[in-house]
Amino acid sequence: MRGLLAAALVILTTLSARAAPVVELRVVFGPGCTGVGVAIHLGGGLFVTAGHLLDPGLARREGCPGAALEPERPPTLIIDGLPTPAAILRRVPGVATGDAAPGWAYPGWADLALLRVAVPPSLPAARPCPGDAAAGDRLRVESLMRRAETRLAGQERTGMLGPARIDGTLLVLDIVLNPGESGGAVLGPAECLAGIVSARQDLPGSRYSFAVPAGTLRAFLVRQ
Repeated sequence: MRGLLAAALVILTTLSARAAPVVELRVVFGPGCTGVGVAIHLGGGLFVTAGHLLDPGLARREGCPGAALEPERPPTLIIDGLPTPAAILRRVPGVATGDAAPGWAYPGWADLALLRVAVPPSLPAARPCPGDAAAGDRLRVESLMRRAETRLAGQERTGMLGPARIDGTLLVLDIVLNPGESGGAVLGPAECLAGIVSARQDLPGSRYSFAVPAGTLRAFLVRQ
């Protein structure tokens, strides 16, 4: 029994050490317009998430006509079960792409936002990978719903989308993601942050999803 208990403790410790520091993010744009996703702790009370979760322009486009120019109240992170207000330090505004899919995009594909809470939590911190993942690399998606193994199918590079110049790159993941997983962590073999979950293909039978690569994240953090 003592040996089994020790083995169980080792397994739990390993899972805890591997777990990405993800928390739930809630954003209210107006009555009946609430967004839910994931934010990742970078250390020191800083969190990164998918910028579209905080984008009022996208909220209006998605059926929230009363969405204000900024979220109605500060975004809320659920840390250790407690709602914690967060300040938006920086986000990249989205632009309409006309009839070109997906209809809304981010310059440089930097679908990112940086948040900060007043009191740094006792959470582990994620660090961006020093380089971008390569096609065929085994990766792991960490969200509040699951921990899922996936493979990098490749990269998608975009110049113009309709009238908008995007000039950016997204990671193409061989996995179907669910609503509410935006902002989740894509971890590389060394447990570094290889990407941030951004979007999924809304095509019948599609099995691909997209993430902002580590290089874009590193550049975004340097500019903040």
